[in-house]
Amino acid sequence: MIKSAIANDSTKIGNYLRLGDLYLQKHDTTQALATFNQAIEQFPEDFRSHFAVGRIYFQAQKWDQAVPFLKKSIELNPDFQFRKKMSEKAVAADSTNGAYLDTLGWIYFRLGNYQLAHKYIERAANFRDSSAEVWEHLGDVYEKLNDMEKAKESWRKALDLEASRSHLIDKIGGK
Repeated sequence: MIKSAIANDSTKIGNYLRLGDLYLQKHDTTQALATFNQAIEQFPEDFRSHFAVGRIYFQAQKWDQAVPFLKKSIELNPDFQFRKKMSEKAVAADSTNGAYLDTLGWIYFRLGNYQLAHKYIERAANFRDSSAEVWEHLGDVYEKLNDMEKAKESWRKALDLEASRSHLIDKIGGK
């Protein structure tokens, strides 16, 4: 019935989400993934289908495949408490994944909790020391903690890793 609803009217994301969930209830992750990916094609700005695909990969412990979908769902969902909850679960499942740690730290940064942001982003830098994004985030945290020496050091490291982050030149020179 839901398949026919999609065939008759593919403009409602709820039809895709219900069908994908039905496939999951039947333990048919292949069809669930196909359905959720169709939803992403039709509704790329709706976080729920991105989250569903990420959750399937996450539960299958396919971290590299899960991360982009979970990150996208977090980007698209303006609810920071939801983002925080999902990121906390990801870090609990894999506390050495620098991408998870950085995401959780950045959420704390955006929420204004700079001490917790520092805790997670500094750990992320230990696991992803070649990520310019992580080093830039760490610099931003140090700036909020009024440690400009460490902020500039982190921003320099980010710029060394990725020269296209030219906006960091102003942060380094302007502070």
